[in-house]
Amino acid sequence: MSEKLQLRENKALKITNALIYGAPLDAKFDIQRIVYMMQSYIKTKGWQTRGPLITSTSLSKSVEGSGPVLNTKIILQLTKPAESCESPYTFEPLIRVSPCLFVRFTGSVQDLQYASMKASVYAFENDIKLDGSSYTVFVNQNDQYLLADVFMPIRQDVK
Repeated sequence: MSEKLQLRENKALKITNALIYGAPLDAKFDIQRIVYMMQSYIKTKGWQTRGPLITSTSLSKSVEGSGPVLNTKIILQLTKPAESCESPYTFEPLIRVSPCLFVRFTGSVQDLQYASMKASVYAFENDIKLDGSSYTVFVNQNDQYLLADVFMPIRQDVK
């Protein structure tokens, strides 16, 4: 029996030449549609991608004060830096997130939330403060199987 959730401390995530879709997403957004649009945009620019799909989520306060808002970004890495990007895309030459709790998830797509739950419980039990964001790297996927790496940054301002 293989381990479905493997947790490690003090890992780093490095993303280079990141093309980011950061437009507001409603509750019904279709990630496949957004990725298809990003790939079409990349193709029209003559760029190429490398590496897997990455998503980033974080919480922020709403403008109306009605509670936290979940911000989601879709990230694809390019083989070379982008000269210019049009809205709704932005470009970051380097995103480095460290230190993080890291969970390697192996299982079905619908169970992916258990990776962040495991990291959150581990952080609670070990008095580790997380910053509330996460990055999911979709390493390998087919219809019944998903291999994903989840990085949850540790807050540095709290001891």
